[in-house]
Amino acid sequence: MNKINKNDIIEMVSEEAYLSIKDAKAAVDLTFEFIKEALEAGRDVDIANFGSFNVKTRKSRIGTNPETHEKITIKERKMVSFKEAKSLKAKIQK
Repeated sequence: MNKINKNDIIEMVSEEAYLSIKDAKAAVDLTFEFIKEALEAGRDVDIANFGSFNVKTRKSRIGTNPETHEKITIKERKMVSFKEAKSLKAKIQK
């Protein structure tokens, strides 16, 4: 399975938008920063034909320490969730 990283995205934006690598990097960095800031503020991020990001709270639960096998309490925590748009999901399923 091939992975695409941030530098790959920057190169693709640079080529497709006819931007310098420097300008493409600034655009990609700002996009990710805006998404991050919105999520930190508790706001959902909806991107048409792609999907939505939101912060969910995972409740505390009882787990098992894999080394000692004793029961432990796993604290409540927040996590970022992504739900793909129907159009993206349909394309992936093909």
